[in-house]
Amino acid sequence: MEKTQEGVGEKHLTVEEMAKTYADLEQQVKAQIKQKEADIAKQLTNRVVIIGEHTRLVPLLEEAEKTLKYFETQQELGFLKDAESIVKLERLRALVITMRTQKDVVVKEYEKIMDNPDVNEVVLKEANLENIKKAFEDKVKKIEQEIEKRVKEITDTIEQSSPHIESADNAIKEKRSDFMTAVHALKEIIDEASKKLDLYGNKTALFLHDLETHKTFNEYITGVKQHRHDLGFFKWEEKRAIDSILAHKDRFNEADQKCGKIQEARQYLETLYVKVDALVEQYKTLVSDVLMMTKEMDRGTSNLLLFSISGQCQKNLAIKSGLRDKKGQTLTSSPKQEEQYERLNSLFTRIEEKSRT
Repeated sequence: MEKTQEGVGEKHLTVEEMAKTYADLEQQVKAQIKQKEADIAKQLTNRVVIIGEHTRLVPLLEEAEKTLKYFETQQELGFLKDAESIVKLERLRALVITMRTQKDVVVKEYEKIMDNPDVNEVVLKEANLENIKKAFEDKVKKIEQEIEKRVKEITDTIEQSSPHIESADNAIKEKRSDFMTAVHALKEIIDEASKKLDLYGNKTALFLHDLETHKTFNEYITGVKQHRHDLGFFKWEEKRAIDSILAHKDRFNEADQKCGKIQEARQYLETLYVKVDALVEQYKTLVSDVLMMTKEMDRGTSNLLLFSISGQCQKNLAIKSGLRDKKGQTLTSSPKQEEQYERLNSLFTRIEEKSRT
């Protein structure tokens, strides 16, 4: 008996045939995956429709059951015993039974859809994503509320400080104007007293006109007295000029007092700014806290919340000035309101700039 050679007569796939077979099978897999995805999408759409139907049915059924129970109670009490009322009540019972059946059908359809593990997986993923989204939104809202609360504290202090600072600043301007008027009067006294002296060739005339070298006007008067003492015996014209100035020494003393009042007003203004500058640390701490609270968030959200601190401050100040309503909508404003906003915002700008150092 002859042996058959192994493999003789068997057909082997070529490389081209293998590639075509692979491509055909891969195409079938893709088509089936696409169909499966389409089926899942359709069931998910049906699920949404069913949920909507259930949401519609439940309150209607509850109201119908409540109505039926009320009229059945009335019938038990002896009312609605006539034939027409009995028929209407039966119709109401039938309606309630129909609605209960509809509800049961909807529930069963929902359960059938959710029995599909693929649909169930998608729903669970969506629910998880929704929970993550809600947790994120809750955290952002909590940070926004914290910013709003602390920004209010800062802008309230700015609002309280602003009129005092404005008043003190106006007082300085007023006292400085008063002082400059007094200095102008002193210069006129010196000009009048030394008009017979050669301003450019006489050392006494030059000395008398040199007010800026002396720290105070009283120091100037002391220097003038010493200068007179040092003059020679025959310097009568210079001495008369000096005596004319010394006759008004009280005016020089008054000018020193006016200068002192300016310094006092400036010191008072500085004490007011100390209160405002205390907000610098408060503002820096808020920024630092927001940075800590948003460290696990994406950069875009973190930056948005950080930028909102400055924006919320300016918005609050605009509301306090009457440029915006409480919802932040722009209002028709007067020049006075715009000036008030500029004053408030200048204080905030001072705080913001110092917080960066």
